[in-house]
Amino acid sequence: MITIDTRFTILGMTGAGKTCYLLGMYYELCAGLQGYTMITDEDKSIELRSQYLRILDKSLGINRFPAGTDSTTKYEFELQYCYDPIISFGYDDYAGGILTKKNSGDLEEYEEFKNSLTSSSVLFICIDGSLLEGNDNEEKIRKIKTNCSNVINEFISDYKKNNKKLPPISLVITKYDICEMTTSKEDLEIIIKEAFNPLFTPQDEGTCIVSIIPVSLGAGICDDDNKGELQPINIHVPIFFGIYFALYDKIEVGNEQIGKILSLIDAKMLEVSRLDLEIRGYERERLHALDGFMLWGRSRKILNIEYNRERKYNIRKELEINLKNLQEERDLRVSTLNTIEQNQKRLALELDSSNLLIYNNGNKISFADVIMRGGV
Repeated sequence: MITIDTRFTILGMTGAGKTCYLLGMYYELCAGLQGYTMITDEDKSIELRSQYLRILDKSLGINRFPAGTDSTTKYEFELQYCYDPIISFGYDDYAGGILTKKNSGDLEEYEEFKNSLTSSSVLFICIDGSLLEGNDNEEKIRKIKTNCSNVINEFISDYKKNNKKLPPISLVITKYDICEMTTSKEDLEIIIKEAFNPLFTPQDEGTCIVSIIPVSLGAGICDDDNKGELQPINIHVPIFFGIYFALYDKIEVGNEQIGKILSLIDAKMLEVSRLDLEIRGYERERLHALDGFMLWGRSRKILNIEYNRERKYNIRKELEINLKNLQEERDLRVSTLNTIEQNQKRLALELDSSNLLIYNNGNKISFADVIMRGGV
């Protein structure tokens, strides 16, 4: 069982290719990609390997691909770099039918979905690339609206109303190999921006980062009666996008925690300084009491001074132990934060080289701009 650091919510209508995307991502990353690997628990690993091995079996034709489902599936993964953990995350895969549960009376599952999204670093929306076949962009926009965005836009609006902001959103175009010949990246941008227009309209508040990422299990995988090679294209990019922002959240939390520890250290150091003054004061009183004749008459006073001095000294020793523990915790958290920042920078380089279509408050930007802004 993997203890998760964050959560991703994946949403798409039945048949959008969410399961195939998951299998392609796991296939690509469990074997290792540019130093990155992804692991899950043994039972889930066996399940996923069995499914992607079926996709590798070209003799099955169309049956090599899993059938679309309207069920919810949940996984826990850990992304590693050179076998060192980067982050662990829950991967909650919801079918588009979840958005109608509220109206059909299944409020419990709908509320579970909303809670999943609220705790998610990123929302992934899978859009079926087969809807983008052909040469008529207006027809493609109509298909996307009819089959996907009219339901999802309504939910996004409701979510923003209740939460005042949206998480970073990745619009993942699955099966892009099917439509690539008739839908260029420029066409894709026009179509998706129109179909999900509110996400790309500048607003005064509650803005978010939106990316458009076409992915495929392989160019020509559907050729020759679905007997093409499994050669994933861009399949790792959406999850890297999500993890980048999840790490940004971890960095924010880490900085807050370090700030609190530094405040405690400052307070403890001030307390130590105050105790040092008191201890020195007792030393002066003791020396003054010892000075002169008739020492026997001052013995009770000296004993009282020595008792108070010893008590303050013991308090100081305890404070020093606490201070040392806090300093060690600070150093550990700073080291951990440095590692997180290094991992995030490494992912940023991967994402920047992917030439993402990415927008902030409706304005097209580069991932280098995201890096300069420090995240969302």
